[in-house]
Amino acid sequence: MANSMASPRPLRFTVSLTVLPLIIWVLCVAAINPVGNFPLNDDWSYAIAVQRFLQTGYFHPTDWTSTTLVTQVLWGALFSLPFGTSFTVLRIATLVAGALGIWTFGALLRTLGCDRRIALLATATLAFNPLLFALSNTFMTDVGFLTLTLVSTFLFVRYLERRHTGYLIAALAVAVAATLLRQLALFLPIAMAVTLFFEQRRERRDRQALWLAATGIAVCAGAIAGLEWWLRIHGMVPTTYHNQSEKLIFALENIPEKLRILARNAVVAVLYLGWFVFPVLVWRAPALYRAAQRTATGRIALLGITLLMSLSLVVLASTERLMPLTDNILIDSGIGPLTLRDVFDLGLQTVPPLPVEFWVLMTAASLFGGALLLAETALAMHWLAQRYRSRKPDTTDAVRVFLLAGAIVYMAPLEFAGYFDRYLLVPFALLTALIAMPRPTHMPAFSVSARSAWMPHRAIVATALATLALMTWYAVGGTHDYLSWNRARWELMTRLSEAGITPRSVDGGLEVNGLYLYDAHYRTTAGKSWWWVHDDQYVISFSVLPGYRVDTRVDVNQWLPPFQSKVLVLRRLAP
Repeated sequence: MANSMASPRPLRFTVSLTVLPLIIWVLCVAAINPVGNFPLNDDWSYAIAVQRFLQTGYFHPTDWTSTTLVTQVLWGALFSLPFGTSFTVLRIATLVAGALGIWTFGALLRTLGCDRRIALLATATLAFNPLLFALSNTFMTDVGFLTLTLVSTFLFVRYLERRHTGYLIAALAVAVAATLLRQLALFLPIAMAVTLFFEQRRERRDRQALWLAATGIAVCAGAIAGLEWWLRIHGMVPTTYHNQSEKLIFALENIPEKLRILARNAVVAVLYLGWFVFPVLVWRAPALYRAAQRTATGRIALLGITLLMSLSLVVLASTERLMPLTDNILIDSGIGPLTLRDVFDLGLQTVPPLPVEFWVLMTAASLFGGALLLAETALAMHWLAQRYRSRKPDTTDAVRVFLLAGAIVYMAPLEFAGYFDRYLLVPFALLTALIAMPRPTHMPAFSVSARSAWMPHRAIVATALATLALMTWYAVGGTHDYLSWNRARWELMTRLSEAGITPRSVDGGLEVNGLYLYDAHYRTTAGKSWWWVHDDQYVISFSVLPGYRVDTRVDVNQWLPPFQSKVLVLRRLAP
């Protein structure tokens, strides 16, 4: 196999590439003020596991855990040892992981020989992805998992470039660490094995590399099985530990009945990924357009995609089915989840959404980005098939196989079991790297100069940058508002505590009742929220509920429209 990957730039160029997005990212993090000793989303559960580890020296997750989590606990403990355990410290641990992930992604793009402009755009697109930015300000597992994935990918690409076995062993070792954070990391050694298998090389060292990758699969699977065995013999297997695997098995056993859901999952994934990668996709659009224009089939396909996406946008807008189409982090009012009774449990629309014009623009970006993503992926697969049939693959072809295989293998179980929007961070990063890679100069459909491929029309540049700016506004503003209302909630909890009211008398939302009152054997009661509520004499809410009156309130200043909101303590009316 020929090695045609561009020579990596010196370290100073890699640093200069990543320093600008990182500086802006750090400044935005400082501006939103992530300080505050309160949990967000599910990270109360992970914080308890860290505290238990520091107190006992044993890994003991709560029952509200469905991931392997070991690496997350060790990472949190590393920061807690010198500074003490608090949610602020654990949030800083995740921010450090996020910064390392952004830097690694920029270094990966430079290793792939990407043009500086597209590498800078792609790195900024990753840094200010609303999922990554929001989750970096929590102790959720998503950002750490993404960073480990990027480090393992970077090391594997280094192996493909230099053929030093040490890089492959290091990549597999990081994959094991990722597997001990989330079981889905098993996709990493599988994608490596697929890549090495398709190389069709004859040298002994490459056969050894394939065996190493296969061994990596076994080690990662063994780590998952070994951890569960250890938890089982100690009676600590979380009650929710097999939720995702059980969903996957059920779906596989009922595929004919699940076809509609599978199709919806696939469409939603394409739309979200098209939205996330849109700034890079639109920058690449001129080269894709030139390729399509070279054949009648390509021109017809291009026209069909344009008409289909335009029609889909009209249909979605007319039926008010705009992005976001799923839930969890990205919600129509900003960043979430809004884990209070009126919104999260009762489903009341008490928090106003962002302006519809914003979501129309983001839906359009999702539709056209999804179409461009499918076209780019199909083109890459077609080209790779030709190259491997002719037995002329080079290092960049192997990298493309790995990035594609990684995204496909990662998404396959999620298509059946279902997923939250935050699970799409990993395929988003892999596909962004794939699309940002330089076009093969020997590819007839793209026999254009490197400069013309990377210098699109000003309107294209403006569209890419404007979309990135809107996503940044949404990510930073939404995360600020998410932290602000949560800070207000915990201020209200402090007031209740000072008045002698215990958490057992409060429905404070998922995080409050989970942190203080989690019980794996809790049974829900009609008329109460499902999150371990004993007595809802007091309810923290965004709005007034029937049977309650306002006891106190905290006003919240927001960066996104409507720029101000409130969080209330409600007290139950006497019967």
